[in-house]
Amino acid sequence: MGLLACGKTGEAKKKMLLAIRRVVCLNLFQFKKFIDEETSRDIAAECVLLQLNFKDIDEETKKSWIDTCGTFVVKCINEARGYVQTGVKKAMCDYWCTNDKVVLDKKWYPLILKRELDMKKDEDYEVFK
Repeated sequence: MGLLACGKTGEAKKKMLLAIRRVVCLNLFQFKKFIDEETSRDIAAECVLLQLNFKDIDEETKKSWIDTCGTFVVKCINEARGYVQTGVKKAMCDYWCTNDKVVLDKKWYPLILKRELDMKKDEDYEVFK
């Protein structure tokens, strides 16, 4: 807000977008992976706004912020999902290439994605590697 008061709107916008992206990646993406309607977009944007913790924001300003930044919140969620999907694809391809082009047994997928592998078990550790 200080940057806006000084007339540095471009710099303020960059910092706002960076803050939104950070909140989405660190907090929101854990709970929300898909935005499929405007209501979901507004709820996601409101969650981000709450995390940004602006002081003394009135309802009109809040609605305006959600309308303005809601599409960017959706874009950040989509980017985070794409990043994760690419990482999973790369890991699966690496496994496939190093194990004589054999696909990993499907029982491992939920354990890997939920990070529930038991590192004390040799078989789980090998899958993790």
